[in-house]
Amino acid sequence: MNEQNGFGTVEYKEYEKPSEGLHEMKIVGCEMLPKAPSQFDPLGVKERLRFKIMTDQQSADGSGPISIVKTVTKTLGKKSRLQEFLTKLKFIVPKAGSFDLNQLRNLTFSAYIENKLGADGTTLYPEIGTVVRIDKVQQI
Repeated sequence: MNEQNGFGTVEYKEYEKPSEGLHEMKIVGCEMLPKAPSQFDPLGVKERLRFKIMTDQQSADGSGPISIVKTVTKTLGKKSRLQEFLTKLKFIVPKAGSFDLNQLRNLTFSAYIENKLGADGTTLYPEIGTVVRIDKVQQI
């Protein structure tokens, strides 16, 4: 970002998406995002997590593997996107208590990437579909 007088310029960037199909993947990061308003939470805010997942597909410019992100709310429950993600990864999620997210660190797995249409009706986003194999230690 180029800053002048406290403001900066932002350049347009097109993020490269992995192709649809079967990929080897590895969870390489998890970050807590700023709290956001929620219409369902009694306190009016929701906590969100963003997982960074590296794929086996190399970028077109050769700069390294293409990554995707998975953003979920930090809650467990029947309709929770986090619980849905953990279930896809074959974790048994407790009905009460907590789940240690450190279990996901460096988890490798094979899964299908499917493009899903975004809320704007035009943008395609890569989404993890069916998971076919899970390993703990594997280099991709």
